[in-house]
Amino acid sequence: MADGSPGGATTLIFDMLNHFQNHLKFSCSVITESNSYAFRLCKKLGVNVKGLNFFYSRLNLKTAYLLHKEVISNAPDLIHVHGGRAAFFLSLFSRKTPTVYTVHGLHGLYSKSRCFRMLTRLAEKKSMKSFSQTVFVSKTEKSLAEKEKCIDPFHQKSRVILNGISSQKFPKANPCLKRLGFIGRFCEQKDPVFVIEVLRILASKGFSLIMIGGGSLEHLVRSKICTYGLEKTVLIKGAISRSEALSALSQVEMLLMPSLWEGLSIALIEAMAMGVPVIASKIPSIQEVIQHGETGVLVSEKNPNHYAEAILNLYSQPKKKEKIIQQAQKHIGTHFMWSKYIDDHKKLYEELVESK
Repeated sequence: MADGSPGGATTLIFDMLNHFQNHLKFSCSVITESNSYAFRLCKKLGVNVKGLNFFYSRLNLKTAYLLHKEVISNAPDLIHVHGGRAAFFLSLFSRKTPTVYTVHGLHGLYSKSRCFRMLTRLAEKKSMKSFSQTVFVSKTEKSLAEKEKCIDPFHQKSRVILNGISSQKFPKANPCLKRLGFIGRFCEQKDPVFVIEVLRILASKGFSLIMIGGGSLEHLVRSKICTYGLEKTVLIKGAISRSEALSALSQVEMLLMPSLWEGLSIALIEAMAMGVPVIASKIPSIQEVIQHGETGVLVSEKNPNHYAEAILNLYSQPKKKEKIIQQAQKHIGTHFMWSKYIDDHKKLYEELVESK
């Protein structure tokens, strides 16, 4: 995995790594960004890890060569590559080892730049064609890949495996009155600045906000907080460990997710499993998880007034809120089970290794 930053995909990868290594006795090695959060965590957990510089350039042939060389030296029975950047670098060299590519989000295909979308399409098409199997984390992402002709609609080398979580590790929800939450990278996709606009409307009604994450838009978020005089009502926790993030999430009354696009958000399904109601953008991948008014609240128009209205409506109806919490927990427990997620991957690995 190229991007070793804290986030949903990294969380999922380490949960899966831990399970396969400690419960199924697989021998696992990791290649990730040097000195990243993932690199340091591997060192802490005693996982064999190699650091490379994935972010020097998107077309850095040296990184691609070093990645290829490292893979050969490990002589694995199977390779599982996560994320588009690592997948593209690995696709530049041929290999006989069965390789799985998990797409955690086709982010480049949502770019405003037509040129960047075209380059992303070409890179993804090359990657998906060169690997044994492509795994999408949502039906939405698979449909997008088909629409953009990254894969053929009847492509037999792709499948959907929905993200899964185990709720056994989660702290019990213990929300603070009128405290809202945001969790995610401070980037265009997650739109943290929009959340500040929402709080600007609600601050006078006693609402506060806790933000978990960091990134390129953090300076703009902090600037907006100062401009609107919200320094005492917004707490930015930064990019913290997963256990700290879950603890903070358990203390919010509602989670706001105004994302412009998603693959399949881990924060979303974790919040629902914990009993934290979610108010989110009405976008296809989130609609795969939330049924409006039943398991959460979806807002159609990207307007802070509409989000504020949705928050106030849910806050004023405690019985409805409790019903949504219960139905959301049941839904996640049924459709996003950790056991199924692991079984689906184990079967896929066995299929590919046996067909060598």
